[in-house]
Amino acid sequence: VLAHTPPVVVHVPAGLRAGQHVPLVLGLHGAGQDARGFEGESNFTQVADEHRFVVAYPQSWRARGFWKYPEADNRRSGLRLLRAAIDGVARVACVDRGRVLVTGISSGGRMTYAAGCELADRILAIAPVSGGTRQLPPCHPARPISVLDVHGTADRILPISAKRCAISNGIR
Repeated sequence: VLAHTPPVVVHVPAGLRAGQHVPLVLGLHGAGQDARGFEGESNFTQVADEHRFVVAYPQSWRARGFWKYPEADNRRSGLRLLRAAIDGVARVACVDRGRVLVTGISSGGRMTYAAGCELADRILAIAPVSGGTRQLPPCHPARPISVLDVHGTADRILPISAKRCAISNGIR
């Protein structure tokens, strides 16, 4: 857990060689969840152990676990929290800064899109899951990033018909 932010649960696989730089995955919980709950439900910790990467689970500042984007840049903005999480984890673990990825579900999926738009200079790829994109502002990433967009047709909370293609919004 990092200081001066909401909780950021960090998992470093056992047995990494000293100085070995590995990818970092940020896993963003959905609304109504918290970082620990998403850690348990996502199975990323076990996948990180198997595939040798560090995974961090930031906790949103907002009530009931919502992530907000767009929002004014302030010391409690979600994007500042993600920047701080990347920097903080890199200080305590050997992270390959060229292989930072962000994923999240629902509200965390929406924040994942925000990371793709606003943090493209710091991340390699995003993988939003069931993230709503209908009201995202125009996106002008600093550089192209990879995107894997996952959404099920049976989602009743955020139906696929409510999605707007991220490509038309500037993420390529």
